Amino acid sequence: MRYLFIYSAFAGHVYRTFLLAKQLVADGHEVHYLLLTKNPPNWNVPGARIQVIGSAPMYTAFHGFPEKKDERTVREIFTKAGNILLEAVEAHRPDHIFLDEFCSIELHCLIPAGFANQIEVLTPFLPSNPNTDFPPQDRYGMPGPDASVLWSNYEEEQGETVSARQKLIRALFGEHIAHLEHRIWTFNKLHPAVSGIKKTYLHDASFDFGGQPIKPWERYGGPSIDLSRPEDVAPLLSTMVAHHLGKKSENKLITVSFGTVINDLVAADALIEFFDSLNALAEKFKWILFVAKLPAPIASSVKKTAVNLIFMKSLPQLFLVKQSSLLITHGGGGAVYEALALGIPLLVIPPKNIFDYPGNAARVVYHQVGLSLSSQSPIEAISQALEELLANKKYTLNAQKWAKKLAFERIA
Repeated sequence: MRYLFIYSAFAGHVYRTFLLAKQLVADGHEVHYLLLTKNPPNWNVPGARIQVIGSAPMYTAFHGFPEKKDERTVREIFTKAGNILLEAVEAHRPDHIFLDEFCSIELHCLIPAGFANQIEVLTPFLPSNPNTDFPPQDRYGMPGPDASVLWSNYEEEQGETVSARQKLIRALFGEHIAHLEHRIWTFNKLHPAVSGIKKTYLHDASFDFGGQPIKPWERYGGPSIDLSRPEDVAPLLSTMVAHHLGKKSENKLITVSFGTVINDLVAADALIEFFDSLNALAEKFKWILFVAKLPAPIASSVKKTAVNLIFMKSLPQLFLVKQSSLLITHGGGGAVYEALALGIPLLVIPPKNIFDYPGNAARVVYHQVGLSLSSQSPIEAISQALEELLANKKYTLNAQKWAKKLAFERIA
C-alpha cells in the first residue's frame, strides 16, 4: 500500500509520525510525506519519499482576517492552495492519507475530491470535547466540577474575530463541516472536523484523565515516540556533560527546552527575563549542569554568567534528557512523552493558555511525574520546585514506571 502523510512543518508534530512511518516501511509499504512548507526539512525517514509543496497550511490564510485581510483575499488564497494540494495528492495516488490536525482545513478540500474514505487525522493533542467533567486542554485543570467553569471561560474568550473566521470556513466548506457537537477540539475554531472521519490521538489512554469521552470514530493510538531519532551531538557538548556527571556522584544534569515556537508565543522581554534568570538558578544549584535551548531571536540579548549553564540554539534533546535528572519544558506532548519514555520527571511551565500545554501539565501533576508552574512564576518558585523534584524520589520512580509501560507500546 501507499501511505501519504500530509503535514505542516512543526517538528513536534512530524516527529510523532516517525515510529509509524518506519513500521510501515519495514512492513514493505510505500511511505510519502507531503509537507506544507516552502523550505526542505532537516530530517528524513529512511525509505520514505519527501516532497515540499511550496505553500503554507491553509489555516494561515486567515492570518489578519478580518482586521487586515478581506474575504476575497482569503478565498483567493484558499483556491490557489487547494489546487496545489489536490494536484500533489493525486500525483501520489495514496491508498491511505494521514493528516496532521493542523492541516484539517485541507481536509475539507480532500473530502469533495473523493478522498474521505482514505483519510485518518493524526493529532498530538488530547481529546477535548465540551463537557462538564473534563477541562479544555488549553486550560490547567483537573476532572471535576471546576471543569464546567473552565469551559465557560474558554467559550467567552472566543471573540468576534474567531466567529468571523468560523463563519467564512462554513461558507467555504459548509456541507462538509459537522455540527459543533461532532467537531474536534480546536484552539481557535479554525480546525473543524467531519463526523465519521477517522481520528487517532497520539496519546496513551491511561495518561489522559480516565473516562474522557471520545467519538466512535476516534481512538487512542499511543504516544508514538521514536527514541532512536537521529541527532547531531557536538563532541564538545558530549565531553562537557560526561565530565560534569563523572566528576562527582552528586552532580546532575537538567535540560531546559521550550520547543521550536516559543518565541511566537511569549514576548521577547519576558523570554529574556526568564533565560537571564537561569543564571541565578545555576548559581544556587552549583552541582547541576543546566543545558538550555535559547531562542535565536533573543540570543544576543541574554548574557550567560554562570559557569554551569550552557545555552544552545538547538538541542540534541534525546541525548540530553536520557542523562538528565529533570526536564524543564513548555509542555508539548512530544517532550512530555520523551521524558516519560526515558523515565525522567518534568517541570512543566506552559507559556500561556494555548494548544495542549496546560492540559499536558495537568496530567503530569495528576500522575505525579512532575510539577507545573505558571509562566509568571518568580525564580524563587522555580527554585522551590527544583528542590522538591530532586529531593522527592516519587517523581522519578513514577516516571520510571511510565518508561517501562511505554517501552511496550506500538501504534497499530
